[in-house]
Amino acid sequence: MRSFPSLPVVLAAATGGESISCCDATGKVVVNGKPLTEPYLGEDSPIDAAVGSNCESRRFGPVNVPADAVFAMGDHRLVSYDSRCRGPVPVTAVIAVVAG
Repeated sequence: MRSFPSLPVVLAAATGGESISCCDATGKVVVNGKPLTEPYLGEDSPIDAAVGSNCESRRFGPVNVPADAVFAMGDHRLVSYDSRCRGPVPVTAVIAVVAG
C-alpha cells in the first residue's frame, strides 16, 4: 500500500481575476461583491481578533487574486494558516482538485 505525506486540504475560495474580502455586514466572505454561503465551516475566527501568525482575524482584503493563483481558505478558520495570512497560492502549487 502506498502512503502519502499529510497535506492540507483547503477550499479555493476565489480564483484568478476575482476579488475576495471579509467581512460583509453579516460576517461573510465576499467574492466579486457577493457573499459566500459556507455551510461546511467548522471553527470560524473572530471577526476582529488581532492579526497574527495563525490568521486569527476573519477580516482581510480586498485581495485581487492574480490570474495564475487561487485564494485558499481552510474550513476550520480559527486554526487555518491559509491565504488570509500567506497570500494567494500559485496554481502550480495545487496538486489535486476535488470536485463535489
